[in-house]
Amino acid sequence: MPCWGEVEDWDLAFAHEALARAYSVAGQAAEAARHRRLARAGDRIADPDDRQHFDEDYATL
Repeated sequence: MPCWGEVEDWDLAFAHEALARAYSVAGQAAEAARHRRLARAGDRIADPDDRQHFDEDYATL
């Protein structure tokens, strides 16, 4: 168990989405693309509202 507590199903997806943005801004296209692919962990977000929020953010990558 991580020291910060329970991990939600959207945590990993949003972490990769944020990393994709950061790498893109840093000009590291390959890493940005890798994290964009990994962010598709968001496909497993169970709550429809959380999923919609993720999909909206992901669409702006």
